[in-house]
Amino acid sequence: MFNKLSVVAAVSVLSLASQAEAVVIDFETVPGAVPSEGLAISNQFAATAGVTFSLANGNTPVLAEVGGPRTAFDGVGPDGPAAGENIGQFFLTDDGLTSGVTVSPLIVSYSTATQNVSGEILDIDRGESFVISAFDSLVGGALLDTITINAGDADTGNGVATNWAFNRASADILRIEFAGARSGPGFFGLGFDNFSSGVTVTPAPLSAPATLPLVAAGLCMIGFLAHRRKG
Repeated sequence: MFNKLSVVAAVSVLSLASQAEAVVIDFETVPGAVPSEGLAISNQFAATAGVTFSLANGNTPVLAEVGGPRTAFDGVGPDGPAAGENIGQFFLTDDGLTSGVTVSPLIVSYSTATQNVSGEILDIDRGESFVISAFDSLVGGALLDTITINAGDADTGNGVATNWAFNRASADILRIEFAGARSGPGFFGLGFDNFSSGVTVTPAPLSAPATLPLVAAGLCMIGFLAHRRKG
């Protein structure tokens, strides 16, 4: 007779393919497209992460690639993060134009309300500031929470990836807006990356052929544990 441990072990092996996974968007891959400088990002992540991206002025944010040409900020070189910031090769920016001291706010819209959200804003320095606001509606709605980040705060600086997060008591966030500005001369650009949308996705069940190795592994584990008990 099999003991409870063997059954639990087998079930654990067989359940690996169906575990829910938190979705993190790092823009190194884009569903249905190849990441490239200037690629417009809107609804590509709607199916996989439950979010769409837009700008408040009706335009669409675009991808920026680390290195020249400069389309977002001057960090460690054009669009260059500081060393060790885990940015990869691509991140999201606004309109890709480096002019003016303000940009149209980035808007993240959810298909289903979420609770815990986090991400990184790049290169907050030289009199720059960000206000990140969470709302309970796709249009208008109540302001749920606000994060303000100013140049000189902890974890800000030239090319630095500054962490931010909303952790709500319940799933009530349907829209997040990122508004940034610069108080001094120069230009302002958005750098947005490593976005944990708070949405979890459960992979579709594996087909029968794909599950066979897992089934075999589970049966072997049961047999091994049963043999040890007899011995």
